[in-house]
Parts: sequence; structure tokens; C-alpha cells
Amino acid sequence: MVRTLVHRLALAVTLAACGAPVRGLPDYSEYLLAGVEPREEAERVAAHLARAGFEEAARAEVGGVIALAMVRPADRLHAVRIITPRGVTVAIEAAPEPTGPDTAAAMRGTLVLDPRSGSDLDGDGRSDLLVVRSEPARSCWLVLAVTNAREVEPLGVDTSDLDRDLCLEDLRDVNDDGTVEAIVGVRATSLARTRVPRAELPLERDEAGTYRRVPPAVSFLSRETARLDAALAAARAEGDAEACYTLAIERALLLRAAGRSVEAQLSAFDEAVAATVWTEGLGEALDAARLAIASGRY
Repeated sequence: MVRTLVHRLALAVTLAACGAPVRGLPDYSEYLLAGVEPREEAERVAAHLARAGFEEAARAEVGGVIALAMVRPADRLHAVRIITPRGVTVAIEAAPEPTGPDTAAAMRGTLVLDPRSGSDLDGDGRSDLLVVRSEPARSCWLVLAVTNAREVEPLGVDTSDLDRDLCLEDLRDVNDDGTVEAIVGVRATSLARTRVPRAELPLERDEAGTYRRVPPAVSFLSRETARLDAALAAARAEGDAEACYTLAIERALLLRAAGRSVEAQLSAFDEAVAATVWTEGLGEALDAARLAIASGRY
């Protein structure tokens, strides 16, 4: 293709030098195209993975970009490929992990091409591809915006100032201000009994388009506190001490995620504990939870 273009340009220059009439060079843009046609390349990629034992689970086309989700039944290995005119630009695989009879264990290491792909998830005016990895206690999102040039740009989420392993778990407007926040889940895994205590932390987008930690809006904290208090009241009415234990930690965890002081976290925990009738077996667990909150290591 490049050689043909060079030859035609050389011919045009030669004719001009010999005095032959030249009305202007033709449009050679078709000879300058580089890369692949995503649909055709997707077929080649799918065929290659099929020879390796994979089966196609889902496919999406958004703005001229193709996303393939494949699964290999033999070892439950999941693979996702994003194909643009430059070829495979994103390749993700989820390594198989041991599974058990419970649903949570069975979900480990799975990759899903979410059916919400094609919608504008973050409100920036561009269509997105959404890949979700399910882990034991959470689902992590990879959001890829499709550009006008048929390329993909990952959504920027910066959690470097947080002291724990976090991932994007949702995108929604939590402040009722018409803008979308990125939601990460803060967990107290070390204090888990029947359920892992969890609190949501909304991140807001800066001028560069990256989501970062900011103090959560008062309305969000008030709404979450009211939700936890209502759940505590219901658990107390049912005599569910284990649920009360988890919710008391979540009251403290919410304030930790919001950047509030250890004193404020302890106050929220103590308030929840004081209003609950506890079974004898939970006494040591409550003491350990309070010590963890006081130390900031939970």
C-alpha cells in the first residue's frame, strides 16, 4: 500500500518535470489508512481464542470499537479483548481460583462484559464499555470511554491517598446535584463475622476528568446515617445481634471513609452498641472491634 503511494507520487512529479499537464494530485488518503478493521479483527481474535478452548460469552460494538468476552470451560479462565483500528488495545484475563459450593466463591475471578455497555455511564457525553470483575466481596468496574477516533480511554479513578485496596464499584449521583460520582467501597474485612462491614465513599471528578477523594456532601452522610440507623432498628426488633454488630461497625466505617476523626468514629460505634441488647458470645468481638476502631486499623 505504501509502495503504491510512493510510485504514484513519483510518477506525478516526473510528469510535472517533463512539462505534462498536472491538474493536482488525486486524493491518496485511502492509501494512508493504517491498522485493522475492528469487526474483521474481532473475528480473527475470536477464532484464535476458540482454538485455545475458549467460548464466546458476549460481544458488543460501541462507536466502531468491538469488545469480546470469552470463557474457557475447562478451567473457567475468563478473557476480555477490546479491539480498535489499532488492533487489540486492551487484553484482560481473570485467573481461575478455587471455588466452593457457595455463590460468592463461585463468582471469584469472573469477567463480564456488562450489558450497560454503550450507554454514557459517567455523564461526559461519550458512550462507554463496561467490564466488571467479580471478586469474593466486591465487583470492580473498568469503564472505557469510546472516542470519536474509535479509540478507548479508561476512566480515571485516583485512590492513592487512601490507605487500602479500593476499586471502582459504581457510578451514580449520590448528592442529587445532577453530576455522577464514582463509588468505592471501604471494608473492614478483619472484623467480619457473618458479613463484611462496608461503607461507600463517593469520589468527585476534578477539572482534569479524574475522580478523587473529597469530603462527602453533608446530604450524603445524613442519608447514609439514616439508612444505617433504620437498619439497626430493624435488626434490634428482630433480635439479630450479628446484624447489629456489623451495622455498628459500619456506622464508624462511614465516618472513617468521610475522613472524620477517630473520636467521631468511636462515638458512632458506642452509640449503636449502647442501644442494643447483646448476646454473651459477642462480647469479645465487640471489644476487639472497638480496639480496632480506636487504633485506626480496621
